[in-house]
Amino acid sequence: NYTQSESFSFIVNENDTGQGTGLPVDWDAEDADNIMLSSFISLKMQLHTESLVVNECSNFHKVLFDLVLHGCGANNYIEALNQNDNPKYHLLCRWQHRHR
Repeated sequence: NYTQSESFSFIVNENDTGQGTGLPVDWDAEDADNIMLSSFISLKMQLHTESLVVNECSNFHKVLFDLVLHGCGANNYIEALNQNDNPKYHLLCRWQHRHR
C-alpha cells in the first residue's frame, strides 16, 4: 500500500520505442541506430530490476520474460499482466478484439 509520505524514483528511457516499431524495412539509418540503442538500454535496465511486470502484447517483453524465466538478469519476481488474477490488469493487444 502506497502512502503520501513515501516517494518513488523512476528511471525512464525517454527514447523508448512503442508498439509497432519493430519493422526494420521502415527504418532509415538514423532510426535504426536509435532504435537498437534504445532496445539495448531497455533490455539492460529491465534485466537488472528486483521485480518485473511484462506486457504480453509486446514481442520485446515476451523475449524479456523468457530470458528472466531461464535465469538471465537479477529479477526475484516476474509477472505477466495478462496472467494476473485481477482481470482489470489484462491488456487488450492491438490484434485482439474484446468478446462481449
